[in-house]
Amino acid sequence: METIEEEIEVAKDQIAFDLDNIPQDVEEEESTVLPESALLTTSFEQVAAEVFAVLVRHRNPIKIADCNSDMCGRPLIDWVAMSVGGCESVVVDEDNLFEKIKALQTNKPYILVLYSDTPTVTKNTVCKVVDYFVRNHLNGIALPRGYMFKTDYLKTIEGFPTACPERFDESAFTQVCDCETYCICNNVIRDRIFDYHTKNGVTIIDPNFTIIDADVVIESGVVIHSCNVLKGESFVGKNTTLFESNILVDGIVGENCKLTGCRVYESKLGNGLDLYCFDFLGKDVPGWDK
Repeated sequence: METIEEEIEVAKDQIAFDLDNIPQDVEEEESTVLPESALLTTSFEQVAAEVFAVLVRHRNPIKIADCNSDMCGRPLIDWVAMSVGGCESVVVDEDNLFEKIKALQTNKPYILVLYSDTPTVTKNTVCKVVDYFVRNHLNGIALPRGYMFKTDYLKTIEGFPTACPERFDESAFTQVCDCETYCICNNVIRDRIFDYHTKNGVTIIDPNFTIIDADVVIESGVVIHSCNVLKGESFVGKNTTLFESNILVDGIVGENCKLTGCRVYESKLGNGLDLYCFDFLGKDVPGWDK
């Protein structure tokens, strides 16, 4: 039986809001990840060494909940992949799921199963699950959306466990299954993106009327006013101000620019330019190397 359909690939330059650091609200004294280890910012390296992650490609008849649905510029499954970034991982379809997981060949002592329709799960969530599982010497548990097993134990059972003895943060496992849950999860991801940029010195004047995709790169000192849309792999250089109503789609804007009502599509805009109500559709503007 073919069990592995494809390996998870998360781009190295992907903006990963939970990929590199566990939030500082994790309390050291409550943690024992992989015996005698505390949940510090480096503890996920230990988790990655011990856990084999399975991402289940969930396909819902409601198109918006499909694993390839876009959320802040990334398919849902990419956000889940970030939560196990660093772990040995595979993606499998949901059909005959238990048989596929049971047939997996891995030397990792633990197997964690997550679903592609839970994009708000984070690395912190994964650490807490593993911590609880190991600390309590468990063999297998059901999560609010997913499962965790000891690999050896999995070979001896005939179906998924149903018990979930710990009430993990259910909001982290919110399943995208309709328009309402899509909006809930999208807002969570959006807020993480904004937090990431503001901590890096970006000023976002009106977050409620600003859209920033996951792969947009914004350097420090940038000020973003209301009604700006930054999509794809756009880039905004240092100390640039985006006044109202700009749209960037895979656009590059240099340093110390001022834009109002501009459209930058797959174009480069040079340093130090002030532009108002211009459209740039695939045209390079002189001065990029200025």
